[in-house]
Amino acid sequence: MFNIPSTKGRCSLIEPEVARAFVRGALGLDEKLPKGSKKRKEGRVVIETFPGPGGVTRALLELPRSEVKRVIVLEEELKFLPALKELEYYDDRVHVLSQSGFIWETYDIVKEMGLLDDVKVEDWKTAPHSTLSFIGHLPLGPVGEQLIAQLLRAIPERSWLFKYGRMRMSWLLAQRMVERITSPPPKAARCKLTLIAEATAKLTSALPQEALADYDKYFWPKSESMVGGKKKTPLPRRIGQPFVAFNIDPQAEGSILSREEAKEPQPQQIVATNKPITRVTLDKWDYVLRQLFILKSTPLEKAIQNLGPGASILLSKLTGPGIPESRKVDIKAPINALSLQDFARIVEEFHKWPFAPDVLFIADQVEEERN
Repeated sequence: MFNIPSTKGRCSLIEPEVARAFVRGALGLDEKLPKGSKKRKEGRVVIETFPGPGGVTRALLELPRSEVKRVIVLEEELKFLPALKELEYYDDRVHVLSQSGFIWETYDIVKEMGLLDDVKVEDWKTAPHSTLSFIGHLPLGPVGEQLIAQLLRAIPERSWLFKYGRMRMSWLLAQRMVERITSPPPKAARCKLTLIAEATAKLTSALPQEALADYDKYFWPKSESMVGGKKKTPLPRRIGQPFVAFNIDPQAEGSILSREEAKEPQPQQIVATNKPITRVTLDKWDYVLRQLFILKSTPLEKAIQNLGPGASILLSKLTGPGIPESRKVDIKAPINALSLQDFARIVEEFHKWPFAPDVLFIADQVEEERN
């Protein structure tokens, strides 16, 4: 099966036992049901993207229909399709689409085919979605980073597949990417992506890290060989780098306000020294994070000017004798040393600032066009 050329940036788990363990961790088969969860009366609908030759797909199909009733496989690489189509031929639960999981329109096609007709919309705040799951291998390099960033941004908007509820995403991905997503302050890898992840989701291991430690034993294709004493592919796209398995579970109430919630009447806050931080919509989080992380090593007291002319006035709202300790931000700390709560306070004050630049929508449009 594997006498086929490798695909740039694509790595696939092929060892059966480890694939089975990943599937169990991804579907939470050994976990207790979260509080408020519905007991499933039927198997899950699983969407799998970037499956490659189908090692994880086979592990999913080993489960009974009571656990998995449908597997929607998204794979655009023609060389992988014969192996996947064979699974479709022998198991009527499998639906293979020659489409890219990276393209938004692919999921419209899935819906138009009626493959999600029996997936119910479940209440966001009550519990994680009981029957819809998403599994995939994240491509290496900029493509994978762009994809995971877009999907994390879809959580607070409750768009994409999150319109059905708090669906778990489970990924096999490079350890280097996980470090960018989970990097704590003041690590150099801490970035806009880190903060969006912290603000929207809870990340947990689907497998112990050591379970995937031997790349060449468990993955295809094999590690890149040395040429002239070094490897020619840049590290972000290099085949053979360490992989890990992670679950991404949307928070019931993250730090970012959804557009739907923003339209609802907000309860009046009683004036108090320990009042909660006001949650703000994604457009303003995007703008503030983008503008500040351009200067990630710069102290906040200087970097804040990047939010717009006169933005230094916001410093008085973040520190000083009149600000409760629980709401203070260390303005002398560099941007990559600030916590999620620090950023929530900055975004809150930016949201309240009457002279905030009216360019947020334009900035988002520019970023979308660039992507």
